Amino acid sequence: MILQPPPAARKASATTISRGPYRIWPDAFRLTNGLCELVIVPSIGRIMHFAPVDGDNVLWENPKFTARSASREFVNPGGDAVYPWPQDRWPRVLPGGRDWPPPEECWRRPQAARVIDGSVLRLTSAPLPAFGVRIVREISLADGAMRATMVNRFERLHVVDDNASGEDVIEDVEDPDGPPRPPCSWAVWPVTAVKPPQQAMIRLDSRASLPGGIREMVPGKKFSNVSRDDGLLVLGLPPRAGEAKMGAEGDAVAAAWRGLVFTQKRVPPAPGTSIEPKSRWMPGEACQVYSSRAYAELELTGARWMHAPELIVEWELERTSTRYESAASDWLRAV
Repeated sequence: MILQPPPAARKASATTISRGPYRIWPDAFRLTNGLCELVIVPSIGRIMHFAPVDGDNVLWENPKFTARSASREFVNPGGDAVYPWPQDRWPRVLPGGRDWPPPEECWRRPQAARVIDGSVLRLTSAPLPAFGVRIVREISLADGAMRATMVNRFERLHVVDDNASGEDVIEDVEDPDGPPRPPCSWAVWPVTAVKPPQQAMIRLDSRASLPGGIREMVPGKKFSNVSRDDGLLVLGLPPRAGEAKMGAEGDAVAAAWRGLVFTQKRVPPAPGTSIEPKSRWMPGEACQVYSSRAYAELELTGARWMHAPELIVEWELERTSTRYESAASDWLRAV
């Protein structure tokens, strides 16, 4: 793989965070390190822009999204958001037994934004009482690289039955006098909508237990071309069926366009960090790709049954002068 050097005018610098309008949103935060830039919109709790400085956004933005439409019903704005996983358990806790749209706290209510140490932006959602958690994200850029890190976690809430009002009262801390909590059944689930790539790849776990290491997430709707290449699952896009979703036991995923590769990977725990013994993934859910004719989604899930659910994800952009097929495979093996 031949990487193109950045233009001479583009120089790395320390991360800066500024505040101002972005498209239809009057209050957004822009992070830049001189090489790449990332825009966060707290009012919808999403990352809406990730690109080389002066380059094209790799995230998909819905051209039909307006503030007015979103105030009435869910319209997917695009970008990157975090939800509780697994989705097939949403009907057990959401009104009407629905599995879509997402919980209103994830899109209708604004998230609190706070700058930490001048270089990290923390987003904190409203409580999600049906799930017993709130979503916290700490987003930062690396020095000297087109790389971003998202520390995504769930803060577990203590729900108290208030007999006087007949409603539940949500407290921010665990009941110190209560019994020890069981592990959380919800896992962290970042979903990143990207512009339709020419190719997507998943780096497979060599210990994958599924046949071929993959799982068809939408029965009857398959990708047009799926192949394995030395530990990589290669997906031809877009699918003939119009949409498809595939899950795999992997830890990294890449989308490739001509001249640019976008990778996401799960960051493993630091050496010496205690591992929760009961946490695990169900077969085929750790890494997922959804594709339609309008956009694709790159998805990583955290492990289920953690006492403190967390998933650290690293994004990276790389320019390349080789064909996107070899560029994506080379870069995904290297990350």
